[in-house]
Amino acid sequence: MSLKCHPSRPPALAQVALLFALLGLLASGCAVLPYAKVENALLAGNVDGARSALASGEKEYGKKSRLLYLFDKTSLSHYASDWETSNQALEEANTLIDELYTTSISSEAASFLVNDMSLPYVGENFERVMLHVLGMLNYAALGQKDNALVEARRADERLKEYAAKVGEGKVGYREDALARYVSAVLYEGGSKQDLWDAYLDYKKADEAYDLYAQLYSTAKPTRLKADLQRFAEGLGEREDLEKWRQRDGVLPFVPLSQTRRDQAELVVLLYDGLAPFKVSKNLNLPVTLADGTAQYFTMALPAFIVRAPSVPQAQLLVGGESIPFELFQDINSIAVRDLQDRLALITVKATARALTKFQAARAVQAQAREAGGAMEVLAFLGTNLYTLASEQADVRSWRTLPGRIWIARSTLDPGKQAVKLKVDRDSKEELLDLGTVKLKAGQKRFVLKALY
Repeated sequence: MSLKCHPSRPPALAQVALLFALLGLLASGCAVLPYAKVENALLAGNVDGARSALASGEKEYGKKSRLLYLFDKTSLSHYASDWETSNQALEEANTLIDELYTTSISSEAASFLVNDMSLPYVGENFERVMLHVLGMLNYAALGQKDNALVEARRADERLKEYAAKVGEGKVGYREDALARYVSAVLYEGGSKQDLWDAYLDYKKADEAYDLYAQLYSTAKPTRLKADLQRFAEGLGEREDLEKWRQRDGVLPFVPLSQTRRDQAELVVLLYDGLAPFKVSKNLNLPVTLADGTAQYFTMALPAFIVRAPSVPQAQLLVGGESIPFELFQDINSIAVRDLQDRLALITVKATARALTKFQAARAVQAQAREAGGAMEVLAFLGTNLYTLASEQADVRSWRTLPGRIWIARSTLDPGKQAVKLKVDRDSKEELLDLGTVKLKAGQKRFVLKALY
């Protein structure tokens, strides 16, 4: 017995076959990522467990979410102080970002038939900059200052690119205050010429916080204000010093000459909770046609859900002093506002995609109606099912980033220093021992602590 091809099969049958092919494409574009396993381990304070869950779930990310896997590998390795592995993932992610920057026409066409989850994930602008911030800190921990400054320059290039896209005088993510501040600290530990680069980055951080206040309601840290005065005084910029003092008042600081020659500095970054996660919010609009049949016009838009903060208050205890942490980066607010700024364009694309699917469904139904019988019912049910099921917003994001990042900075005598944190969580005071650090004169030492 042999099977024969029927090139002249009814058009309706061909349309229904296409419909089921699209349903298959839909299934391939809606992979379930292993977020729950990874995040549950992190929230329990089990970083090694989170890394193990990530490794076992690598295939679940798939090719289209490869960048997201590399993002998570970078951050989880960073939390585990596995700087080399974090940097390896970072380098692969950076290469992939450049490769994905120009999306192929075929991929765009597929996303128009299904949803944006069928496209390769390219990352949010702030995520791509945070990749380089983690790189700066990784290389600093390894004592590789030159490589850390390479990451600082990479962050600068991305920010210049985003600023050019947003346009002068318009709101939108185009600067990153934390990236500028960390870069300034790194440059500060270099040559005398590097001091001018450090001062420039401190000033860029100052400008970035003006933008942050407008977009995210993030206040300018007092520590940054003191650093500006310290540098203006140390570099002999008298006009600048007077300007900063008129704006912020006279702030206390250890002179730049002492922090470079006689004293050491400890910069503690406190990672507070996890970044927000995206959900898909569907708008299903019933439409009654002229023939009396009901159809569905479905549109899906992404929205960020912010998790409850983990650390409302914290202090650094070192060298006999208690130094309050200040909020330097609110990734929660940045993510929400950045999505809000892009929502109009996302809505236009979602509407056009929904209309295309609606019109395609009507065409399938019209041809199936000519065939009559079960074919018409199958086409009607199938097209409505596909329209409802296929419309999903892209809910991928770098969820293992910190939700907020706090910084406390202390000038200390060289030698061994015991470092502790006093944290107020759930109206209970906790004392966390970060161990003992050995500091050298002129050194800038970063210490990282994550609380979930």
